[in-house]
Amino acid sequence: MAYQVKVDLSAETELDEAIAYYEEKQAGLGIAFFLQFYDTVALLKDKPKIYPQIYKTFRRALLKKFLYAIYYTIEEERKEVVVLAVWHTSQNPDKLNDRLI
Repeated sequence: MAYQVKVDLSAETELDEAIAYYEEKQAGLGIAFFLQFYDTVALLKDKPKIYPQIYKTFRRALLKKFLYAIYYTIEEERKEVVVLAVWHTSQNPDKLNDRLI
């Protein structure tokens, strides 16, 4: 049975900001970023445990062509994947820890 994917509001905002940033840099690059995100999320629907658990219940999926990671948890009882952050890997990890913990 496939899992449902829910994107937290703050993660959705980060996604929108990343798309806008890449689109500003080069036409079509924002769309490429979104498609990479979408492909990763589609994989999470069928195989949510494919990416490593990095701390407690948090997992991290690295995007292949961009320096971003998707941080998420799995809600087994509801068959739901919750995306908590769309995070540029060069950012201060302490800021991410403050959000997730």
